Amino acid sequence: MRPPHRGLFPHVYRMEITAQASLACAVLTLITSRPCMCKFEILIDRYTGCGHRQWLHYTGRKVDCDWTNCRTSPQHMHGKTKNCACPSYVEDIEITRTTHETVCSSCVANRPKERL
Repeated sequence: MRPPHRGLFPHVYRMEITAQASLACAVLTLITSRPCMCKFEILIDRYTGCGHRQWLHYTGRKVDCDWTNCRTSPQHMHGKTKNCACPSYVEDIEITRTTHETVCSSCVANRPKERL
């Protein structure tokens, strides 16, 4: 489960991408030659010791889908209305800033104490 979204658009509810939605997205991209979701770049730190990723911040770069029914697109048919019922088609692109060969701080804190 992903942590709550605290980025550029906190009012936007993120859509969880299922295999079926990904397939529909791929088909739409092939037919229309444009992306079917807005994509936001996020910087992460990757820990190979435990396999966790730590989200750092959004870079501010965005790939726009240009769909009129997407709430996060500038082409949205209702403008910047926040009470709109249109869905938000959003996906994060993870850019690895640093790869650590250790475990993350939360895994170190939750590790059982060794007995003497």
